[in-house]
Amino acid sequence: MPNRVTLISSPRLRSSTAKLAGLLLNLKHEALFLDFSREIEEYIRMLAEGLPYSYVLAELKRSRLLPQETSETWEYHAEPLLRQLGSLKRRNPRLEVRCYGSSSYEYFSSQLAVKIALLTMRAMASSRVDVAEWRRLLEEEAEAGREALEEEAELLASWAERYKTKTCVSLVPKSALAGKLRERGLKVEVLEVEPDYKPTPLETLKVKVAEGKAGDLEIERLVKAHVNYVRKFVLTSRNLDEAYRRWASSGEG
Repeated sequence: MPNRVTLISSPRLRSSTAKLAGLLLNLKHEALFLDFSREIEEYIRMLAEGLPYSYVLAELKRSRLLPQETSETWEYHAEPLLRQLGSLKRRNPRLEVRCYGSSSYEYFSSQLAVKIALLTMRAMASSRVDVAEWRRLLEEEAEAGREALEEEAELLASWAERYKTKTCVSLVPKSALAGKLRERGLKVEVLEVEPDYKPTPLETLKVKVAEGKAGDLEIERLVKAHVNYVRKFVLTSRNLDEAYRRWASSGEG
């Protein structure tokens, strides 16, 4: 009998995470693999065991295991799922909750996010795009992402052998992790929380650079679209979800 896993793919939006949390309540599984750093698994399990959310998050922040530069953004989109873990465990006391994310990649991504923000502000102020620097940073991220993906897929494949039913949550493009798991002999069922999700300009740019499909003109075009997204929608919205909804409904690419 093939080793099966359900892979749930979700965008990095708070509203999508809330939908994901609701979906998990209706799935029967022995193990839940979450796309959080392995370093914080102890704290995630504390939430599943029913410890108060405010206490666990305060302890997690005090531990400094979350990159300080992006901890607020991380909690913003993760909170609906984190708050649901206790309910999942009460419904299924034998549920095992594991975190499979690469710790080193989490820190790398946090530092990269700061550099991208600085490049974005620079492009916004000067109306010029440093194509070479954008390419360099995003190629570095793509390489680090590929290494982390291999590491995470190998770990998930080893864990999957221990459980008959398991669900894996992924915030990377669904085809990437699904493909790596299939290479390791797993039968993967993919569920999309937002099947009609429209990637932001920066998300599109990252994918194209990772696939080697971004020429200089395409990088410049997508960076300008990203700058417009930040200026016109992110800076004028109450939160990231509102910014995304306004942009997605505006028809701008």
